[in-house]
Amino acid sequence: MPPQDNRFLYLISRSVSRLKYYSIQKFQGEGVNVTPSQMGILFLLLKDGDKTMSELSTALNIDNSTLTRLADRLVREGFAERIRDDTDRRISKLRITENGRAESRKALRITKEINNEIIRGFSEEEIAAFVKILESFLKKF
Repeated sequence: MPPQDNRFLYLISRSVSRLKYYSIQKFQGEGVNVTPSQMGILFLLLKDGDKTMSELSTALNIDNSTLTRLADRLVREGFAERIRDDTDRRISKLRITENGRAESRKALRITKEINNEIIRGFSEEEIAAFVKILESFLKKF
């Protein structure tokens, strides 16, 4: 197929949409009460500890208004809490709660299952090539 006939943007966009919808369905079906986007915040807090909204926005490549909406729901549901920075009381950070940790454990199991479904049926070489392509997207864009 000549390069001009490739529909990469369309195929990638559709794949991301479908995967997000599938993930939401799997989370809901297994009793996980957060969305995959909210889960990204919890995973980052679990891994790295308390973060400012700015740090989360940069790490997750989410605009501030979207991040604030996601964080507000996490706080409202008891999965995270806002705390003041020890060095500068004007700065607020987000911290994962014990409920958030428990929710993260449930979601991590489902996330691993989805990752396994994604790679099922592909050779190690194909998986390595796919990872290389995805990583190149992150660098290019």
